[in-house]
Amino acid sequence: MQDLNKLWKIFNEKFTDTGLAKGTFSAPGRVNLIGEHTDYNEGFVLPIAIDKKIIMLGQLRNDRLIQVFDLGYKAEVKFSLDNLFPSKKDTWVNYLMGVMDEIQKARYSLQGANLIFTS
Repeated sequence: MQDLNKLWKIFNEKFTDTGLAKGTFSAPGRVNLIGEHTDYNEGFVLPIAIDKKIIMLGQLRNDRLIQVFDLGYKAEVKFSLDNLFPSKKDTWVNYLMGVMDEIQKARYSLQGANLIFTS
C-alpha cells in the first residue's frame, strides 16, 4: 500500500490545482466464495473481506471533463461526462464511465474531476 502523502504528491504533479474540493476515498476488497454452478442457480454467495483495497484521490473541476490516472495500469484517460461511450483501448475506465452514466440517468448532476486510482 502506498503512503497517502506520496499519492497526493503524484496527484499534484499530474494535475493543476483547480481550487475546488479535494478528497481521499477508499473501499475494501472482497472475494465472493461460491460453489459449483451457484452463481446462475440462485444459490448463496459468501462475500469475504480480504487485505486489499482501492484508493481514489480526487478534486472537482469547473467543467465536465474527467481526467483519470490509474497507477496500476500507468495509464491516463480523459473523457467528457457528455460523451460516455465505452473505451475499446482503455477498458479499465469503462467501469467508472458506467457508474457515471447510471448516476446521470437517475437525473443526478455531475461535474468534472481529476482522479487517481491505486490498489
